[in-house]
Amino acid sequence: MHAKVLNRLAHCSNRPVTGTTFTYPRPPKIEMTPLGIVTGLIELKKREFRPNQAYLDSFRAMGYQDPEIVDALRVGKNSRINASNWLLSEERVILEDIASGLDPSSRLLNSLVTNPVVRLGFKNPKILQAFLGIVESSSSATLWLSDPDTAPVLSTIFKLYHSDKHMSN
Repeated sequence: MHAKVLNRLAHCSNRPVTGTTFTYPRPPKIEMTPLGIVTGLIELKKREFRPNQAYLDSFRAMGYQDPEIVDALRVGKNSRINASNWLLSEERVILEDIASGLDPSSRLLNSLVTNPVVRLGFKNPKILQAFLGIVESSSSATLWLSDPDTAPVLSTIFKLYHSDKHMSN
């Protein structure tokens, strides 16, 4: 998996985004750890994104620069309305750039790392695949919840999350 991510990153790292002069900076060094692979996959998804050319041109005509247009269309999944909302918002959040994670002292993190089902489940690479699939498309959660290998772990994580969410309200 690590080699595939590195190979794909090498092939798309220095090409400008289609229809723009914008080029992503050199990709970060990808470590051979689960977190490193996830970081590489996020970077790869960002670099393989191809914006809608008509929307790109219309945002340029409004005076926006290529880097912010590409980010807006990527975050908005190539939807003109979503990209417009993102460009006009006060707080432009790019989900891939949020690296803070859970608070190390949070009840939820403690519940997750001490739960035996979750701990054993994370030894299964299919769980990582499920999480990446759910991040890509939240509707795939139903598919992964019907898989006998991933359902117990995902169900436990969802239950822990919701119980913590309702306890804090």
